[in-house]
Amino acid sequence: MLFRDTSTPAFALRVMRSGVKAWLCDSRAHGQRSLGQFPALKASQARVDAERMLEQLRAGQAAPPPSAGRAGHSEVPTLRNTLPLYLSAKASSQNTREGMTTTLTIYGAPLLDRPMAGITQADALQCAEAAWKRSARQGDLLRDYANSLYVFRRLQSPFAGFKSRYDKHAAAPPFSIPVDVWAAVLNAMDLQNHVTTRDVLWAALLTGFRPDAACHMRWDRLHLEEGQGRYFIAPDAPGFKGGASWHYPLPELLTARLRERRRLFRHTPWVFPARNPNKPLTGYRDAIVRIRDLTGLSLLTPYSLRDTRATYAEQAWGQNIITQRFLNHRPDYLPDGWRHQDRRVAASRSTGRYVETTEQMMRPLVERYADLVLELAGRKPLTEPVKRIFIDREAVFLDERLAA
Repeated sequence: MLFRDTSTPAFALRVMRSGVKAWLCDSRAHGQRSLGQFPALKASQARVDAERMLEQLRAGQAAPPPSAGRAGHSEVPTLRNTLPLYLSAKASSQNTREGMTTTLTIYGAPLLDRPMAGITQADALQCAEAAWKRSARQGDLLRDYANSLYVFRRLQSPFAGFKSRYDKHAAAPPFSIPVDVWAAVLNAMDLQNHVTTRDVLWAALLTGFRPDAACHMRWDRLHLEEGQGRYFIAPDAPGFKGGASWHYPLPELLTARLRERRRLFRHTPWVFPARNPNKPLTGYRDAIVRIRDLTGLSLLTPYSLRDTRATYAEQAWGQNIITQRFLNHRPDYLPDGWRHQDRRVAASRSTGRYVETTEQMMRPLVERYADLVLELAGRKPLTEPVKRIFIDREAVFLDERLAA
């Protein structure tokens, strides 16, 4: 709702549904210009700013900055307008940008457009309590992100001093799909309402990519030659956490499916587009919920396909380095003993072993994992190794082997 001043019609106050009140310089000839927010900017000063701005606009000059604001910024500091400034100043990664934006937009919505200086500790606690009620982890993140923005603006944070509610040690452990329900899981995947949703689930299952990484796959990074399918993982790709770039091998089962998709959807940049073809798919989590409802797997989460891949790889091969590369964990360094042989080694600091892992080495293992899933689902004949390790339960985790 807009309320105009009687003496200066171009000076107005806009009251938004959220309760935020903003002063405007609004004229038909020069458009609408923001002056600042009430009560941080008083009416008397806002009217002076509006008259000065209108005079200079009529004279064809650049409008002066409003008197409100801090540290050279013309706007009254809010969480919303501080966030892009903070992310830009910190040169944040894509994952950080997306995480902060999502948490603050969803869980900090009641305070997002209020002047930061006017938010009391009671306001902050009420907002954080609502976030903690929905997710202990997101409540803690809201507190941390909001504190960072207040420090950036050099304002005292009303979120300071709130204790953590999230206990990572008490969180539910990763859930992997039991060997006897694979038929139901694959059937539930194929019963999804849309072909794109079905295909992205198959891609996540057969690559182990995180949900965001699977949904953000691009055609220009895919190679779909028969028997040579691979996906180029770029360091800045969403969902990959800045790991080193390499060509991740794809099993032929997935490659063939993607070749058919390319014939139908090559006009979009995304392998799995949303209804708007210029944006990636956003319905992955809803699809997991549908699988959970169809199969009765109450512990199934968006990360369960990835967790399952890790568990099964560990049981099948018992080498942590293979599991690391199956999950595309970051290859950190080249051990000194290998440098003189000019051999590239991809290893994680957590493995304690050095195995040369290349696309050629991983390809047969990737193919074998796809076969393993189909065998357990009854879509391919059950081989003796799969029966022995997964049906007869002879597999044990690596740490259990070491302890034996």
